[in-house]
Amino acid sequence: MSPKDSKMLRARNCHNLVEKKYRNRLNNHFELLLTTVTETRKRAAANLQVGGLGGGDVEIEIDSLSGDDVESSKGGDKDLKDKTMSKSDVLRLARETILGLERKNKLLSEELRRLRGLREGVGSISGGVLAGF
Repeated sequence: MSPKDSKMLRARNCHNLVEKKYRNRLNNHFELLLTTVTETRKRAAANLQVGGLGGGDVEIEIDSLSGDDVESSKGGDKDLKDKTMSKSDVLRLARETILGLERKNKLLSEELRRLRGLREGVGSISGGVLAGF
């Protein structure tokens, strides 16, 4: 083997090692993302089962986190980590979960503003009644 061939072989091996480390890191991050999404979806479902926040709209939004198309093809959220999912499936599931959480957050923010308005309304009514006594 010529020195030039030996140098090229070392460079190729070094590059292959760098690429392998990169793929391993990327795969680990996809696994972490899938774990996070799965746990988030389990918590959202658990909140719904224990009464959640009481709003019908919130229930719809939480249901949207279940990913029916993923459940039917992958066996449901409880089995997501047990099934092999493509990286594009993991990204799609993460996106759906984030969008569902954003919708839920918007609904909860609106509900909070509504409740604060009711509280302020009750406070001004009771203050007026008490002031007359």
